[in-house]
Amino acid sequence: MGSTEDEIEDELEKLMRPEHWESAIALIEQVAAERRSARLNWSHGWALFKLDRFFAAAQSLRRAVLQEVTNPVNHWALGVVLTECGDLHGAEHHLWKALSIKDSGLARLNLAIVYMNQRRFADAERVHLDGIDLKPNSRKRLEAYADFLDDRGRETEAAAIRDQAKTLPAKSPRQDLL
Repeated sequence: MGSTEDEIEDELEKLMRPEHWESAIALIEQVAAERRSARLNWSHGWALFKLDRFFAAAQSLRRAVLQEVTNPVNHWALGVVLTECGDLHGAEHHLWKALSIKDSGLARLNLAIVYMNQRRFADAERVHLDGIDLKPNSRKRLEAYADFLDDRGRETEAAAIRDQAKTLPAKSPRQDLL
């Protein structure tokens, strides 16, 4: 292979943005697994995840985590994939690790889902409430909590939280969940 890793990463970005997952995987696999950067391992894992190849995705994301242990996005992505693999204990570990590095509404939402899958509803609610305490003006966090309350059959509380959320300015989904 004559391409440098920088060239591969440049080409990869052109494939990942429009969600050309198979082509992205093929490009990344030109580099031996043990020689891939954390970014290539993350991209490989995420592309595999998007194609529902969860166990293979987990392998690549584990490599990315080992290479950049302080990157919260690596832990978040591995947590999401492990949830799909049914490894809720591993998912919980990596989602908490992501949150310990940097708070994220998306990681909180995923962790709450892990707890709900384990029927740990009080823990799921605490994750939502702690996130709201950190960012009380986050419309998305309030809406996620309202959804949780609806799921628990607490419609009156959910409606009140939704009304509160509607008073807040809407931001881009990415900005508000972070």
